[in-house]
Amino acid sequence: MTPVSEGGVEDVANDDAASLRRQLAEARANLRLIEEREAEYVLGTDVPLQLVKEKRRLQERIAGLEARLEAWLQPGNPR
Repeated sequence: MTPVSEGGVEDVANDDAASLRRQLAEARANLRLIEEREAEYVLGTDVPLQLVKEKRRLQERIAGLEARLEAWLQPGNPR
């Protein structure tokens, strides 16, 4: 987090929202890579368990980040 500047709390809030957006973009990019790897397998049962677990973990992370960002952007949210 960057230090509070002349904008004060609003700058911090913007930085936090931007951070959530960057994390969300990164998680979505990672999920796309996993989905591309999954597509290389003919049978769904051939997909390595580690890949399946990582996909689920990323889906949960994305849902959590989306919820946090949505809550953060709600009008009247104390920032």
